[in-house]
Amino acid sequence: MNNIEAFNLAVKEILGVCYEGFPRPVCVNHYYIAGKVSEYFSEFQFDNESSMELHKLCRSTADWLEKADYIWAEHKTAQEFGSVTLTPKAFELLNLIPESLKSSESLGSILIGGVKETSKAGALAAIRVLLSEGVKLAIKSAT
Repeated sequence: MNNIEAFNLAVKEILGVCYEGFPRPVCVNHYYIAGKVSEYFSEFQFDNESSMELHKLCRSTADWLEKADYIWAEHKTAQEFGSVTLTPKAFELLNLIPESLKSSESLGSILIGGVKETSKAGALAAIRVLLSEGVKLAIKSAT
């Protein structure tokens, strides 16, 4: 399992949960997110140690999303972030319909889809576009 792939898939799952519940605050349970991410790695056997590492990665991903101004969280525990909402930046990005993905769906709609609806490659492509557009937006607002 590649850390960057797992990070990108954790971003997909966290933002997907937030987008689906928007504008209501949601709970982001790191174990739940880790379980969803593990579904993309059917070839990988998860033992207790690797499951805990994936949980830690999902927790770190949520921390990163908050620091990078994609989500707001009112309270945090080791297992979950509570009262999580998308920031205006994230909501704007999730409503994009990028031509590069050759899809008529917004990024948010793509992220809501589970493993059965969104292939691993499709999910990773959507997250790459989202994070790339987020960087462009941050640069534009800084100038």
